[in-house]
Amino acid sequence: MAFLENFDSNISQIRENLSQISLQIRDRSKDFKKIAKIRYELLMEKRNLSNLYKELGEYYYRLLKDEAVSFNVESQKTKIDISLSRIASLENSLADVGNDREENNFYYRG
Repeated sequence: MAFLENFDSNISQIRENLSQISLQIRDRSKDFKKIAKIRYELLMEKRNLSNLYKELGEYYYRLLKDEAVSFNVESQKTKIDISLSRIASLENSLADVGNDREENNFYYRG
């Protein structure tokens, strides 16, 4: 009889451990999804910034060649500043997701 009681106890512990593991897997998969989304947005914003710089460079090149160019430099500067701010914000968000994982999960090995 003692064998059956120990067996039941072991089965209960295994169920509890599996339940905890499944919760950790679910939480980590949510974190990975958040990280992937932020990284994608960061990549797209960096591409946008690159295009803004390219447009600005083309404007100045044409200006140096004395070509008539219609271009709003102040508007471009504002767009660049907004893009740089968005990149900084996304990088902070990415760091925050990593910090949340470390603080909330002592098993995190990163």
